[in-house]
Amino acid sequence: MDVVLGILGETVLRIDGRLDVDWGRPKERAVLAALATQPGKAMSIDTLSDWLWDSDDSLRKPSSALQTHVSRIRNPLNKVLAAHVELVSEYRGYRLDVDHAVVDYFVFRELMARARDVGAKGDHVQACRIAEEALALWRGTPMPELDSERARNWRRIVIENEWLPANIALAGWLVDVGELDEALRRLDELDRDHGDTLLVAQQRLRALCAQSRFDDAKQFCQNFRKRMRDNLDDESAAEIQRFYNHLVATHGAVVRHRVRPDQLPDAVPDFTGRRDLLAQLDTALAASAKVIVLGGPGGIGKTTLAVHWARRRRFADGALYLDLNGFGYGPRVTEAEIIYTFLAALGYPVEGEVSARARTEKLRQLTANRRMLVVLDNVAESAQVQRIMPLLGPAVVLVTSRKRLLGLVVSGGARMVTVPPLAHDEGVALLVGRMGRPAADSAAVSQLADLCVGFPLALTIVGDWVSARPGAPLSAFVDRLRGSRLLKLGRHGDAAATSLAAVFELSYLALSEAGRRLFRLLGLHPGLDIGVAAITALAGRDVEDALEELVDAHLLDQRGDLDRYQLHDVLRSYASELVSDPEHAADREAAELRLQSFYFHSADNAFRAVMSYDCRVPPLEIEDGVTAAEFAGSAEAARWFELERNNLSGVLEVARDGRRYAYWRTPQVVAPPMVRFGWLDEAKRAWEIALELAEGSGDAFARGACVNNLASFLLHIGEYDEARPLLESALRYASESGSDLGVSAVLHNLARVEVSRGRFPRALELFERALQAAQRDGSVALQATTMHRMGTTYRACGQPIQAAKWLYQALAAREAAHDAHGTGDTLAELGALLAERGDKVNAVGHGEQAVALLEEIHDLAGARNARIRLAQTHIDLDGDRDAALRHALRAVELARLTWHAEGEATALDLVGRLRHATGDVVAATDAWRAAARIYLDRGDPRGHQIMQRLDELGAA
Repeated sequence: MDVVLGILGETVLRIDGRLDVDWGRPKERAVLAALATQPGKAMSIDTLSDWLWDSDDSLRKPSSALQTHVSRIRNPLNKVLAAHVELVSEYRGYRLDVDHAVVDYFVFRELMARARDVGAKGDHVQACRIAEEALALWRGTPMPELDSERARNWRRIVIENEWLPANIALAGWLVDVGELDEALRRLDELDRDHGDTLLVAQQRLRALCAQSRFDDAKQFCQNFRKRMRDNLDDESAAEIQRFYNHLVATHGAVVRHRVRPDQLPDAVPDFTGRRDLLAQLDTALAASAKVIVLGGPGGIGKTTLAVHWARRRRFADGALYLDLNGFGYGPRVTEAEIIYTFLAALGYPVEGEVSARARTEKLRQLTANRRMLVVLDNVAESAQVQRIMPLLGPAVVLVTSRKRLLGLVVSGGARMVTVPPLAHDEGVALLVGRMGRPAADSAAVSQLADLCVGFPLALTIVGDWVSARPGAPLSAFVDRLRGSRLLKLGRHGDAAATSLAAVFELSYLALSEAGRRLFRLLGLHPGLDIGVAAITALAGRDVEDALEELVDAHLLDQRGDLDRYQLHDVLRSYASELVSDPEHAADREAAELRLQSFYFHSADNAFRAVMSYDCRVPPLEIEDGVTAAEFAGSAEAARWFELERNNLSGVLEVARDGRRYAYWRTPQVVAPPMVRFGWLDEAKRAWEIALELAEGSGDAFARGACVNNLASFLLHIGEYDEARPLLESALRYASESGSDLGVSAVLHNLARVEVSRGRFPRALELFERALQAAQRDGSVALQATTMHRMGTTYRACGQPIQAAKWLYQALAAREAAHDAHGTGDTLAELGALLAERGDKVNAVGHGEQAVALLEEIHDLAGARNARIRLAQTHIDLDGDRDAALRHALRAVELARLTWHAEGEATALDLVGRLRHATGDVVAATDAWRAAARIYLDRGDPRGHQIMQRLDELGAA
């Protein structure tokens, strides 16, 4: 859980996802800081005043001033969403209700307790990590807003009894794990204010002796003893001498000379992020892992991470390093070359020993009993290094490879650590550092980082490219680097082999022919998260072995679901470049058709499971080599739509760009579920693509169906004027093709336009004609939908008996057809109708049934409307404000998820009314302001009505 309230430094609150120091005036921050020292406990006004002012302070204010500060504090506390934080008034005092786990001071104490616990058990690596996390919470002097005697005493006690012991403990654990330079650096910082502390001096002696710096240790001991005696502290002087004598006896004053190799490359100065991976490496080391394998694709930063960690750890007997050129244009490094290089690094005269067996044995002898790190970089396969492992004694071996090297896991018990792309904020930080210019255009920097998808190599190349062109605006670089340009960037320099395309080519060429073909074809898939069924269809054959090969080469990831794979965007761009080569034209064309066929037929199956009715799309032959996905029920089908959401939108764009006119059918089975799940932008785009493809097909029925469906969607989002001319065209197409189904659907939608304009008699006439056409066609679903609309229209024009008649007929038809969505929609409408007639029990019962059913099938739009109606029912009939507020707040969430502005405004208005009724004027005002903004933006007069209400409250 993130810290939401911080007092270890300036007093901060987590608002809008970040710790904000400017959330209030200094005195307000001071009040909150004082209360935060004892969460959950009441603090009297007198005690709180002592925190804020000294007793003789002329600025000491009465309780009325405290009331003002407290009142002002409550508003920013309401903006803290990550945890419950409430300032409660008590009798002559105040209480801050907040979980200790979100206040930095108490998080610090809890972390240090854990660090001491694991340290006592011998896990010093973990103790270091936890203590560093704890001390990182200190941002400066605690609560600088407070300068009373009470506050100064609290600060002094906390620093002396908690902060200083934590730093001393961390320094000791750093010495225990061999992080001697880091330990001395921290001790240097402590020396400035705490240099005469005995425990600080003892840890310095431990670090110096661990580095075999006995002369330095002796001199330090003598200086410290003299200082203590000058300060009349003979006891500390005697203790430091005893401690030093013990250390010298333990370590030995004379250390036999032997070569301490340091073959590691220099660490990069702008190393960024990777805290979690560094912790994983530390944990593996603490668990006595002999071999650790860093795996990941080319350009992901494996070598940089390995060197940074190795430099940070500082192994006592040094480090050996060798690039084995497993993925490179030259020959791979052999076992004999590894032995020769390491013997030379260890100071052995290799030329004097020509026997391979003798050299092998000598390396074994020289590495025995050495606490050393060996980095084997860029390994091609397990066999390249397996016979070297037994020659390296107790050394820790860190291997990097573009493959998973399962052979080392099976035969040598290696610990695998996969290196993923950098997180977005880490990528931005690396990019800004490489650009060498202020990141004035943060949006452009963020876009550049997105294009690099967290690959450090890409971020470095782009940063250097930008740096070399200081006069160009950052936005220009974003436009230039889209597409394949990023892959080729840097290929004309003196290190052309380090361009992304060149780096990826080495991995690609190492694949089998089947692996290379599958990797190329993946460049045709529009999404980065791909199901195995779609991959199989793309290839037109079994892909199990090829998939394993690509995962093994880190060209595909598998992060969770075993039936899904992930492809990095830059790797997809590279695959797309490969597959576009003319020599692969026939294979590419067939694969594109199989992909379209798979998604259409799978979506058709999912549509029927989710929507509970047949879309009646004209059939299309499935392509050879394609097996469509099938579903056991609506939940499984809905899950498929969620997983394939981005892929379905992408496949439609591919069909449009490729003029696959026959696949005007796909949006017919994709867009309606999108609407149900609230993906309105994608749904609109799907209908637009359907219409383009239908017009290209020359099929009158297709044109009519697609025009009507687009218009129907526009009606759904309230764009009636835009829908009407489309419907008139659709009616002409449907009549020309002789489709009763098409005529019924268009008449139905034209009636909806009339309803929106308040022309109810004309609307009912059109609904009657639509129902007759649906009956001629035999479409039960369309008949039920039309009956439902007739019921809502009769309700709107004040004829409840006729409304109930048609709604109950619609309900019976929809239940008989097992149409869950339609049943829920009609139940919600009946609940609203019964509420108007004062039938509380049945109104609430129908409404609750509707909400449960619609949310169960993930019909967010339907659930949104049902909850709005149910909230209004509770307000009008039983006054249950808690239930009404619960439904209204959930309706706001659902409206935002479904991008339905009018629904959001309606729900916010309800929230405002309910908050106002309970006396929470601030929350009511916030809700009404938000509702008014939406209504006013849409030109809806209800916005002015709400603004008038706010004026009357004096809150506008």
